[in-house]
Amino acid sequence: MLWMLAAVTGFSFMAALMKYVSQDIPFWVVMAIRNLFGVVPLLPWLARNGLGGLRTRRFPMHFARATNGFITMALFMWALTRLPLADVVALGFTRPLWMILIAFLVFGEITGWKRGGATVIGFVGVLVVAQPGANTDPGVLAALGYGLGSCLTVVLVKYLSGGEPAARIVFYHQTLSLLMTLPFAGWNWTMPALDQVAWIALSAFSGTAGHFALTRACLLADATILSPMEYSRLPLSAVIGWVLFAEIPGPWTWIGSGIIAAATLYIAWLDRRDGRPAPKISA
Repeated sequence: MLWMLAAVTGFSFMAALMKYVSQDIPFWVVMAIRNLFGVVPLLPWLARNGLGGLRTRRFPMHFARATNGFITMALFMWALTRLPLADVVALGFTRPLWMILIAFLVFGEITGWKRGGATVIGFVGVLVVAQPGANTDPGVLAALGYGLGSCLTVVLVKYLSGGEPAARIVFYHQTLSLLMTLPFAGWNWTMPALDQVAWIALSAFSGTAGHFALTRACLLADATILSPMEYSRLPLSAVIGWVLFAEIPGPWTWIGSGIIAAATLYIAWLDRRDGRPAPKISA
C-alpha cells in the first residue's frame, strides 16, 4: 500500500508538470522528451548489468506493455490539454471498473450480481462527472480511454512482475515508448525552451519513480488491494490544479468521483471477503 501511495504521488506530479508544459508546446514533443529523460535514470542499471540484463523470454509482453503505455499516455496527454486536471483524474478512476469488464469478457470470470451492479453504479458516476450532452468535450472519451489503458497496464505489469525485475520492465517500457513517440514528435516538432526541458525532465523522473513504485506494489499485492489507494490522487490533483492552473473542481466532479470510489471500494471489499485472486494471463 505504501508503494502504491508513492506511485500515486509520482504520477500526480508527472501529470501536473506535463499539463503545465503542454500549454505552450505540442504534447507529442512533451511525451518524446519525457520518455527520453525517463530512460536516463535506468542507464546506471544498464551499465551495471550490461546487455545481459535485457535478456528476456517475454519480449512480446514487454512490447504489448509499451504499446499500451504509449496509447494510454497519448490519450492522457490529449485529455490534459482539454479538461481540468481533477476531471481527468476522476475519469481515470474507472480503471477498477474496466478490470471487472475485462475479467468477464477476456478471462471468463463470472462477476455476480453484486459486482455487476456496483460496476453499473460506478459508470453512473462517470456520467455524473462527464455531464454528457451535445457539447461534451471529446477529451472525456480520451480520459475514459486512459482509464481503460491504465487497467490493462496493471494486468500486464502484474504478469511481467512474476518473473522479471522491475528495472527491466521499466527500461523496456520507457525505451520502446520513446521509439513509438519519436515519429509523432518529429512531425509536430517545436523547439522547447530550457526551462520547459527542465520541467519535462522533472516530470520524467517523477513518472519513472512512479513506475518503479507501481511495479513493486504489483509484485507485493493483488490489484484489488492496490486500487483503493489510488483515490488519494483526486484531492492531491485538486490542490495541484488549484495552485498551478487556478482550476477549482465543480461539485459534479466530487459527487461523481465519490460514486465511482464507493462502487470500486465495494468491489474491492467483495473481492477481499471472497478471497478472489487478481486476473491472470496465461503464458
